[in-house]
Amino acid sequence: MQQGDNDHGVQRRTILSHGTADGVGNGFGELRDVTLKNAADGCGKVEGALWPPLWITQNSRLKRLADRHTVCSFLRRCFSAVHSLIMRTFMILLAGPSVPVTQSISPYTTHEDFFFRTPPYTELQMGKAHMQALFTHVMGVKMDGYCPHCRQMRTFDRANGSQTPDWIAAHGPEGESADLDSISWKCTRHGNHRLIFEFHIYKGRLQKIGQWPSFADIALDESKDYSKLLTKQDAAEFHKAIGLAAHNVGIGSYVYLRRIFERIIVNRFEEFKASEGWSNDQFYGGRMEDKISLLKNHLPAFLVKNARIYSILSLGIHELEEEQCLGFFRVLRQSLILILEQDKKLKEELDLQKQLEKEIAGFEHPPKPEEKASTMSLAELGKAYSVPGKG
Repeated sequence: MQQGDNDHGVQRRTILSHGTADGVGNGFGELRDVTLKNAADGCGKVEGALWPPLWITQNSRLKRLADRHTVCSFLRRCFSAVHSLIMRTFMILLAGPSVPVTQSISPYTTHEDFFFRTPPYTELQMGKAHMQALFTHVMGVKMDGYCPHCRQMRTFDRANGSQTPDWIAAHGPEGESADLDSISWKCTRHGNHRLIFEFHIYKGRLQKIGQWPSFADIALDESKDYSKLLTKQDAAEFHKAIGLAAHNVGIGSYVYLRRIFERIIVNRFEEFKASEGWSNDQFYGGRMEDKISLLKNHLPAFLVKNARIYSILSLGIHELEEEQCLGFFRVLRQSLILILEQDKKLKEELDLQKQLEKEIAGFEHPPKPEEKASTMSLAELGKAYSVPGKG
């Protein structure tokens, strides 16, 4: 505590205020200057470090000021809490329906899904049947995928040895052993075209820790096959999303996927707003689920049925961790590809429909024979009814 007197006999004390055990006080250890006039009443001693101190409680005027300060501090905290709650609610409403955040590991489904579509370091839970299919019956194991050497889809055979039943039991869901190993695949068209994968397995949790060619090389080459489904801007951003996921940047990949998703919706609105009589305020002022509901007759069926994709992308950008985004990236990537394929088919059917309608509308009925004869000249009539061989 610092003490001093000014020229007017006013005593100023600087008091370090602390929150009390029952919540009285501001709790932030703020320095407060308290001015006392005519402080000769013996109340200058501060008893303890609590707020308000004893010498203030003994002065009715200062006690009212202390109570007012406590009330204002409480109201400020209430306002801050309400403001935070309102802003969070507003962000949730903008993002659409909430998606529960879970830490569960996705199940292993197919060899193609794991080796070609799952980014490195993403764990998938294998069951006993999948482990036996992948590690035991090596000679009969095949999968279809993109060959970066042939630059097209091929069938691949397993190229290295199998594991024993004891190894599968030790590394399965009920086992306790961990192992680092590799699996190689060879192209059935060209045997020297190989794909090599390094993996880690523990309790049936399979995780790629390395591969050649890299995940980015395979995924980016494969993405070129879908460039014809995309505009130049969408193709570039789809390429970036795959590249980011290949380098374990899950949140950034969701940003580009969401931008592509949004442009599909906006472009379809701009294409049909004149014929449907829609206004810009009706569309741009609504939530994404309302926009999809408005355009449902002009959007791919998979997108309309799974409009929740947008909420998942938004949740990934704002709340999910990198690992969670990477774990679900393959699902979103394949979903977007399916949407693009359906969208392309929908556009082709619409273009064909317009072409056929135009040709049908332009059809003219051929004239009847008598109508055609009445419009012939004399020379044409003579030629039409002349006997062959006679002039």
